[in-house]
Amino acid sequence: MKANFIKSRAPMLSLIVITAIGITASGIVYDQDFFKMIPLYVSLSVMLFQSDALRIAPLIGGLNSILYAIVDYSYGLYGSMLNDILFSFPFQIATFLLWTRKKDGATTTFRSLNFKWWAVLISGIVAVYIPALIINMRLGATIAPLDTYLLIGGFVAQMLMMLALREYTYFMVISTIITIILNSLIIVSSPDRMCYLIYSVYSAICCIKGALTVHKIYKRQKGK
Repeated sequence: MKANFIKSRAPMLSLIVITAIGITASGIVYDQDFFKMIPLYVSLSVMLFQSDALRIAPLIGGLNSILYAIVDYSYGLYGSMLNDILFSFPFQIATFLLWTRKKDGATTTFRSLNFKWWAVLISGIVAVYIPALIINMRLGATIAPLDTYLLIGGFVAQMLMMLALREYTYFMVISTIITIILNSLIIVSSPDRMCYLIYSVYSAICCIKGALTVHKIYKRQKGK
């Protein structure tokens, strides 16, 4: 059984090793501040756990978000920084507690949004995006349109995740793709951000795997 467990996770473990090497190499090449890389190393394990929808992921991720806030501030990503402090940290800790109350083995019991709440959610995102974008631009945020979506999309993902609504995975996938684009643009002027670009690709893969995992768990729980 142990051999099968390791074999089934070999691709993800190999991906972690490759990503860690890439992060370290880019950090050395671009003389990245080691402190700015610490959250990335921690996140490697967080995203691995999250790809399997494990309850431990939001606990570690919540604590790690404080480090991310400091790093995002140094890059002028104020929307992302606010998301780290105001949403990511408290929501992930709350997620761990709520998921534990309705645990299902190492994961939790998932629910799903109906059409009515989907409509309310999308309308809310559209209504909030424009004023948030204006505020973020006045703050001088880097690449404000994308940074603003990460603020709003991050909030939505965290809220849905806390409530164990399986749709949180969709917003996480979108956010990781936008993060890849954002980091790709930032490295033009800040090459030391390369390690974050490498990590964002790894994160996107984990989020996609996590979405598939949650879908399977939800179908099992509903007996479909």
